[in-house]
Parts: sequence; structure tokens; C-alpha cells
Amino acid sequence: MKFKFFIMSLLLSSSLLIGCGSTKTDSVPLSDTGSALSENSTSTSSTNNTQKSFYAPEGFLSQNWDTDFNITKCYITNKVIGSNRFYIDENHILWGCGRNESGQLGINHPEDTNNTETYYTDYKKIAENVVHVDCSVNGYFLIYLTENGDLYGVGDNLDGILLNNIDEQNDSVDIPIGQNIQYTPKLLMTDVSYASAGMYSIAVLKNNGDVYWWGRTYGMHQIDIAEEPMVYNTPHLMLSNVKYVSCGDWTAAAITNDNELYTWGSNFWGQCGIPTEDEYVKEATKVSDNVLMVWSETMQLNSVVDYWEPYWAMTYKYTYDNLFILKTDNNMYACGKNMGNETHSIQIDDDSESSDITGYYSTTFSPINIDQATFIPQ
Repeated sequence: MKFKFFIMSLLLSSSLLIGCGSTKTDSVPLSDTGSALSENSTSTSSTNNTQKSFYAPEGFLSQNWDTDFNITKCYITNKVIGSNRFYIDENHILWGCGRNESGQLGINHPEDTNNTETYYTDYKKIAENVVHVDCSVNGYFLIYLTENGDLYGVGDNLDGILLNNIDEQNDSVDIPIGQNIQYTPKLLMTDVSYASAGMYSIAVLKNNGDVYWWGRTYGMHQIDIAEEPMVYNTPHLMLSNVKYVSCGDWTAAAITNDNELYTWGSNFWGQCGIPTEDEYVKEATKVSDNVLMVWSETMQLNSVVDYWEPYWAMTYKYTYDNLFILKTDNNMYACGKNMGNETHSIQIDDDSESSDITGYYSTTFSPINIDQATFIPQ
């Protein structure tokens, strides 16, 4: 298959984040090695089967994980990305600072649209009675959950992500960046217990255990692929009987009440944990059992930094084309890029020459080691 580079504007998240956890006696502490294999996972046997190490944020290894899962432990109350910081104070008020080029601060200033030179260093009040917040890694849109289970969104309605001007037939909606800004928070869904934001997508867990996903994802985020992206313009029911959902920029995952793991989204590097003939898993598919926690691409929830600086760039060492899981055997596993012995050979064309790049990947969850990363704003 032939591909071309395209340049995607991506400000990597500065969120050096820790997972949700607890000090309850029935919790499982996270091990710093993956020496044992679970009954549902096997190592690959190849020249690339050395147990891999991945970076996780400071404090990640000290977390304890409840076998009796409590979704409120996973609420994000401090989110820092390249363009913004959003946080919820002790009175459940949501505040934000930084740029507003996509209307993500909820400030109705059309002159800010697509203006990356304007930013707000004083915190702006966005909403009250908020318990959880998340956003696109590029700052395109913000979502937040209130105490009574209402999910709101504000910012860029690119491709109809905020459910404005959507196509009822679910045909591809092409709303370019900056062309349809939702300047004031809009109610997206009710009876919600959790929500997670990808770069161009949103996953929502309802109180009844149903998981919905909508938006779009691409097969390979630095390659202009020939295949059409995976798109749902309206909330699409992916799965039921769920207790947690994680929406990465490219791949999403959910854990059921029976600790079964389901995935969907981009699978170019096998990060959904299942072999497929195309580049997407378009419906939730079971890939593992005995899973306590899952992270899509980055082992993070709350930011450990509590400030934002204009124009900083991120030395960010732990965003990967991988899916990470913690199993009941107290070991970490991953599938995806730079693991195993399966390969993709990609032809990259630019204006002057063509070149081939070969990458290794694995659709099998294998044990991994965790190294601590350090956040260095520059």
C-alpha cells in the first residue's frame, strides 16, 4: 500500500499524569516488571521479542488498583496540554487558561479563532458543579462532566464532534478546523458516569454501562492513508456492561464488569490487540480477559504539573502507538508498535524522492517494563 506524508499540527500533551488508584486493602499494587505471563497473553518469538521498556509519568508505579473498580477514582481534575491548562477546584468550579483559537475556553471572542498568538494567562471560569474534565490533545475541544451526570462540550465542532450540523445518515461530515466554533458549552449527553477525549473523537460511559463513541480516527497518524478514516458522526453504541473506557488519539478501549477488554479504532500497528486485514477495528472486539486497567497510548490521567506557560514545547517521552493494560496477575502488558516480529513496510513520497520505512509491531499482549519519565518544559 502506498502512503504519503502529511504534516498534522500536533502539540503533544504536557500531561505527566498518574493513574486512578486507591489504598483499599483489596487493591492490587502495580509491579515494576512484567516477568510473568497471563493465561491470555503470550510472548512473541523473534529477533524483536526482548521485553520492552516504556516510559510512564512520575508516581505511576506507586499506584494501587482496586479489584472493586470505582470510576470516580479516574476523574481528571487537572489537565495540561501544549495550548491550555484546565483544572477543577475544591468547589467543583472548572477553570481554564491558555489559548482560545478553537473556543476551548468558552470565551465568545471570534477574533481569537485560529489565532495562536493570543492567549489568556489569567484563569477563566468555564462552569460550575464539575467533577471531571478532558480535552483534545490539540486543544480543539473541551468536554466536562457535572455532578448530575451531564456531559458538556465546547470548542471546535470539527467534523461535527460537538454534534452541530451533523449528517443524520452518518455520511462523512467535512467541517474544517476553525469553521464551526461552539463558543458556549453545549449539552452533549445525560446520565453519564465518565467520558474520555481523543484528538478527534469522544468516548462516553453511561450510568447503565453502555459505551458510545463518535468522531473519527485515522489508520496512521503521520501518514495520509488511502483508506477512508473510521467515522461515526453520531454517538455510536460500541458496548454494554462496561465499567471503564479509555479514548486515545487513535485507539479506544473498554473494560467490562467481568474484566474483559474490548478495543476499537486504529489498528495499523496492531494496537487493538487483534489481527485485522484492514487498518481499523470498527466495532468493539474482545481481546483479553482479567484486565484491571487500560491506557490508550499514554499511561496517564491527571497531570502532575499545575501550571501552564505560553509557547512552551513538550519534551514528552511516553506517547506511543501502543495499548497498555494491567492484569490481575499484577503485571503490565502492551501490544502495538516496536514489539514482536510483524512488519509494515511504508512507502513515503515527498516532492523530491521516495523511501521505504519498515516498522515492527505485534497484535499480541506481551509483558513490559516501566521506566519513569520526567517532564521538562522548554
